[in-house]
Amino acid sequence: MNMETLELPSGTIFDASDIALMREFARVGFIRWSDDPFTLKSGIRSHVYVCGREDFTDNPSVLVALARKTLDHADAFMKARGDTRRPGFIGIPVAGHPLSIVPATVEAIEHRTGRDVFFRVMREKKKEHGAHHSKWVAGVADPAAHCYILIDNVVTDGGSKREAVDRLAEDSYHAADMDCIVIVDREQGGIPKMRGMGFRSVSALYTLSDMTGAFVALGLWPQESAERVAEEIGAHHA
Repeated sequence: MNMETLELPSGTIFDASDIALMREFARVGFIRWSDDPFTLKSGIRSHVYVCGREDFTDNPSVLVALARKTLDHADAFMKARGDTRRPGFIGIPVAGHPLSIVPATVEAIEHRTGRDVFFRVMREKKKEHGAHHSKWVAGVADPAAHCYILIDNVVTDGGSKREAVDRLAEDSYHAADMDCIVIVDREQGGIPKMRGMGFRSVSALYTLSDMTGAFVALGLWPQESAERVAEEIGAHHA
């Protein structure tokens, strides 16, 4: 079944590239369903787990397709505010690393946005030797010249983002100088909490309910899964 667009219950409309990504996400297991709930880092129990690790790195063509979506998204919000600085992606370790590297690589090859996109590596542990002693990020912050874009695979309650913001500030990468993109918003309060951290902008490429709705519409997941996800999101907001 080929579709050019797909309208979801939320009113969101997926275009052909979104639909193709949903099929690929389901194929590689980026979004996984389990009858037995997973326990997330936040402590929340959920039937849905968002991966974005070996499922992406083992399937680089999916990462490239996602990188194009990410580049278009960043280009749009930079154009909207007339931002002509050089965009630099910083991935939150470790799932965010390929999400920062591949968009810069795709832009270098395809010149998709016409922007000189780059990436910087954020460490899990502060470096204690060499040229970047006591640094979390390889590279000196220069917000006058660069538009820093923090990126990660998912947000639940925003806890890991708070930790990243505190560490970045030690290297003079301040939230007010950064945008933040997450691939999936689990709709459990993380996006509002991130906005409260002072980012210049916070956005998600997709919501979990829209993705689940697309999986059901495309025949990839049973209808019951969308109902269970809706219950989980509703329970959080109750």
